[in-house]
Amino acid sequence: MLQMVADFYLWLFAFDDAYCDEGALSNDPGGLCLETSRILRAAEVPMCTGSNRYADALANISRRLDSTATGVQHARWREALRSYFHFQSWEAEYRRRRETPPLEEYVVARLQSGAVKVCFTLLDIADGYELPADEFETPLMRALIETACAVIDWDNDIASYTKEAQRGHDTINLRDIFVQEYELDGDGALSEALRMRDHVLARFLQLSAVYTGTSEYTRRYIRSLGHWIRGNLDWQNSTKRYGTTHPIVGQRTLPVTGPLRIESIAWWWDDALTR
Repeated sequence: MLQMVADFYLWLFAFDDAYCDEGALSNDPGGLCLETSRILRAAEVPMCTGSNRYADALANISRRLDSTATGVQHARWREALRSYFHFQSWEAEYRRRRETPPLEEYVVARLQSGAVKVCFTLLDIADGYELPADEFETPLMRALIETACAVIDWDNDIASYTKEAQRGHDTINLRDIFVQEYELDGDGALSEALRMRDHVLARFLQLSAVYTGTSEYTRRYIRSLGHWIRGNLDWQNSTKRYGTTHPIVGQRTLPVTGPLRIESIAWWWDDALTR
């Protein structure tokens, strides 16, 4: 099971490098949409192969999921994968325009475009259980998943900035958005990005602490979200993929204050989530 998960992670990196950041379709939203629709079909119906090697590899992973995951779990993975592909075309459109997306729009798109949500659908599968649907669909669990995704995706924005700036031409990155909207220099934008991720990490920890559900499976899932945040941070601070010049070092005391002034994610701080 762990081998299948590792193979899918490797597939994501290969697909990202070939299509999303630097590939021929990286600034062609229509062409990328056509290509990802063909690849997605291999995940939905793994007997339908032959589009290309990425489709064939994804079909292989989908077949392996068929034999290890429940129907509900497999459906969650496919749905998250569909959203991931959709937002690759969103990014390609901004590359085509040579524009920087606004912060309000970016934080929502990044929840999907970073593929972290897709990876999260494999957590319970890899651990040998199924997260109950009635707890998976609660607002609290949705907030936990989204805050964890945001922290991981923003950490990736910070860690991968040097690599992507050297090899690409887009400004679809949290630091570049702060430069544009807040008129900050590079160091100021980095500080603001770190401040924002710490703010959301504090909320994730706060929400994790108030969970009162009865399902041990859900408690295991929430712990896995935290492990993913920590493991991703350790990996990207040491991997040669990014050559990180600004390792992310967390604060000893995180701020637990009101919501960020971003309307689309303000609900993460809704008092009803902690009652």
